[in-house]
Amino acid sequence: MKRAASMLPDPADKARMYLALADVYDRMGDYQAAVSARVEGLHLTPNYVRGYYRMGQSLEKLHRYKDALGFYKK
Repeated sequence: MKRAASMLPDPADKARMYLALADVYDRMGDYQAAVSARVEGLHLTPNYVRGYYRMGQSLEKLHRYKDALGFYKK
């Protein structure tokens, strides 16, 4: 995935790619991979509110409730 991201010059495009990938992982039930992809996407777009909400959802599915709460509060 890092290789594909390196081909995109615009950070916003990279962020969209990671966040879309996170949604796919979430639907597949691979919540840890979803969290990892969301970390990358939110690093590139720290003001994306929906990303924080979805991160919280993924963390809840991993039973990481305190971590999820932190993302819901951002």
